[in-house]
Amino acid sequence: KGESSSAIIDSYRHALLPKNPGPLCKNTYPMFGVFESIFTDGGKGYLAKDSNAYLLLAGVKQDVVQSYSGWQKPFVERFNSTVRNQFAKKFNSYCGRLGDDMCNELTIQQKATMTLPEFEELLELWIVDNYHQTVHSTLRCTPHEAWKKYYKNKSPMLPSNLEYLQLPAGETRTATISGNACHLGVQINKLRYNDA
Repeated sequence: KGESSSAIIDSYRHALLPKNPGPLCKNTYPMFGVFESIFTDGGKGYLAKDSNAYLLLAGVKQDVVQSYSGWQKPFVERFNSTVRNQFAKKFNSYCGRLGDDMCNELTIQQKATMTLPEFEELLELWIVDNYHQTVHSTLRCTPHEAWKKYYKNKSPMLPSNLEYLQLPAGETRTATISGNACHLGVQINKLRYNDA
């Protein structure tokens, strides 16, 4: 079904804001700051009003590339391939790309061998201590070295409205206020919310 706007915004927030790697990481994770533009595909989450509003607030220009045109965003496609081949395939629970027959008849829940926080910790460890420390053929140095060289005599620019961009954001819901005098508030996922 594609990514939700809240997941997209979370990835934008992660890219923009300073990061503190977990205790297992040996290296720092210095990559952050406002980027000049971002190239995305035309997925529903990338084109959502909430996602676009977040980029506007951060001062980032969005360039939407045609769907199924991986050559228009080669760094992203190369990174996705590297993650699959060097990280994900090490796990018995890896199901492959959509359409691959690696999972047979088992569901993702049946194949799962770790929790989401465990997976996130391992992925961060791999990115910080492996991917960022491996020479990239196009850069002719590691991503970490390229970052340090570029910012040797300057600092990355943080968004002026950093406090606002750190807040959770995502999918907007429209709900009907219940009750004769609107005293029941709104109901979302069987929970009621009300405020004077």
